[in-house]
Amino acid sequence: MSCNKKEEITVNNEVPTIFTDPRDGNEYAIIKIGEQTWFTEDLTYTSPDFISYLNNATNGRLYNWDAAINACPSGWHLPSDNDWKVLEIHLGMTLEEVELQNFRGTDQGKMLKDTTSWYENMEGFNSSGFSGRANGSRSLLNSHFYGAGEFACWWTSSEEDSSFVWVRWLKIDSTQVSRYFYNKEHAYSVRCVKD
Repeated sequence: MSCNKKEEITVNNEVPTIFTDPRDGNEYAIIKIGEQTWFTEDLTYTSPDFISYLNNATNGRLYNWDAAINACPSGWHLPSDNDWKVLEIHLGMTLEEVELQNFRGTDQGKMLKDTTSWYENMEGFNSSGFSGRANGSRSLLNSHFYGAGEFACWWTSSEEDSSFVWVRWLKIDSTQVSRYFYNKEHAYSVRCVKD
């Protein structure tokens, strides 16, 4: 999705600027949140092993972890578990909360959710500028797609063990942010953060 189709968000006097991926010419809005610079939309690069949600590219790209780990362009990277913790602390989570598993914090999830892609009037208020879309996922177990409009799930680069990786996800009925680990063969979204 081109960033010119996105709403313009101003956060702490920061207006998203444009980054053009030299590999394919796709444009992404980027914004500084605290000391980090993030894409404000999910990666759409056509790497090996990407999957389009419901096999329709307009619904967003999903990646298994092996594809996700190197999917971001040069100068950017798949955020680590610690990169996410830095973001969450900037949004008001405590040092104790960021180390927990499952849903934690207070309203950081609403701060990260965009204002248009969530069902049942459960959109966020996107005060962070992150613009987290409810792009859903694809399950390893049966290759079915789930959750568009209901949740968003992003890979981190941080492995829990040889099969499982830490992820972040937002859910339609929660204002919090979940931190948990899932199998590398699932397909989730990729969000890039600047090196």
